[in-house]
This record gives sequence, structure tokens and C-alpha cells, in this order.
Amino acid sequence: MTALSGIAARAGAVLLFVSSDVCAKQLAELGHSAWQLVFAANVIALVPVGYALKRSGGLVALTSVRPRLQALRALLGLGGMTLFFVGLAQLPLTDAVTLGFTQPVLVTILASLVLGERARWQNWAALALGAIGVLIVLRPGSGVAQLGALFVLASVACASAGNVLLRVLARTDAPAATAFWCCIGIALATGVVMLATGVRVPETPREVLLLLGLGLMSGTAQFLMSLALKLAAVAVIAPIQYLALPISAVYSWLIWQQVPDAWGWLGALIIVAAGALTLMSGRSR
Repeated sequence: MTALSGIAARAGAVLLFVSSDVCAKQLAELGHSAWQLVFAANVIALVPVGYALKRSGGLVALTSVRPRLQALRALLGLGGMTLFFVGLAQLPLTDAVTLGFTQPVLVTILASLVLGERARWQNWAALALGAIGVLIVLRPGSGVAQLGALFVLASVACASAGNVLLRVLARTDAPAATAFWCCIGIALATGVVMLATGVRVPETPREVLLLLGLGLMSGTAQFLMSLALKLAAVAVIAPIQYLALPISAVYSWLIWQQVPDAWGWLGALIIVAAGALTLMSGRSR
């Protein structure tokens, strides 16, 4: 039951992360810098994170047994978010999300090497199946290989290392505390950069709502991510990330009128099958 709860938390995090990416892409199109997006996301995210912290025991739950790892986690989060927002501004949403599917493979490998977690054959099969689906979506000549794609892949490397650190921190620190220190660290770092480079003030109610949505959904997703890693092994929940593809496809159709072609849908079906295999593995545990 614990593994299933972890899978559910990860699925909720995926939905919220993609939704926050939609807000970020629209804000980038309106002229907001990646630094400002990262700052806004983490400052506003303190609202849901603070609520989760209160339910976890208040200020007492902020105590960290491993403050250095918390600082490293925040640094990786800063790099991952900034690089992703830069790449997202240059790519279609579905392309950016699809490139992010390399993360479960990296996370599972890192967890095996660093944490000694033993992945079951279903987990490796799901990762392989998902990777095949991603290759179909990113077939040669699709136009994905460009500078924006390099930024997104670099962000995936940061996020993968950060997720393994989350698993380590989950053994000793409360999930809400990890999300809180990550948000605080990133907000302070990007705040300093913004003081030096300037700030674009929101000019319309739409921009304000997008900034609020970006922060609230990002913060809630961070907490759900920490909770998922506390409830289940990395190898179990990693392939759930593949659910982001059909979610992003719906958003792309509704907002940008972009629809994946037949190869894209085939890849999506294979990726969904990988997610189903992961759910079966979690239930068997």
C-alpha cells in the first residue's frame, strides 16, 4: 500500500509540474526572464509548502540532519529549473517534456549506483519500454535537436541528481522541510541575480494569475515529489514521469493548437504502457 501511495503522489506531482510548465512557457512568451520565473515559482511555492510544513509539525519539522545535502539539493534545483525554463522558451511544450523522459533512466541508474537500491525486472522493462517510446517521438529529422534541447537535457541531469538526493534526505528529514529549504535557497539565489539584472513587473491580470499558478502548483508538486520518494523506491516511481506526455499533448492542443503526429501518438501509447507496467510492479510489492 505504501508503494501505491508513492505512485499516486508522483502522478499528482507530474500533473502539477506540467501545469506549472504551461504557466512558465506563457510567461516567457510575454517577456519574463528565466531568473524571474524561477524566483516567482519558489517564493509563491512557500504558501503550499508552508501549509504542508504546518501539518508536519511546524517549525520543529524544519530541523535538518543533513544541512549540506539540503544546500546541494537547492543548488541542483536552481540549475534544473533555470536551464529547463530557458529551454522551454525555445521549444514546443511536448518536445521539452519528451526530452525530460530521459530523467527516469538517469534516476534509476544513479539510485542503483549511489543508494544501492535493487530495481526489479518490471522497473527495468518499464524504463526500456518508455525509452523506446521516447525514441519514436524523437525520431531523426524531427527538429528537436537544437540549442533549447541542450538546455533541457542539462536540466534533466541536475534534476536526476536532485531526485536521488531527495531519496537520501527522505530517510532523515520531513518532506515538507526538504521542499521548504529548497524553495528558500533558490529564491535567495535568484533574488540576488534579479537585483543585478532588473525585474519585469506584471502588467496584466493574466500575468499575475500565471505567476500565482506557476508558484502554487510548483510548490505543491515539490512536496508531493518528496512524499513520493519517502513512500516508495526511486525505481518504482521513476517511470511515472512518462504520464507527462499525454498531459502536455492536451495542453499543447488547447493552448497552442499543436497536435502530435501519428509517430508522436504511437510513442505516447508505448510510454503509457510503461507507466501501466510500473503500476503493476508497485501493486505486487
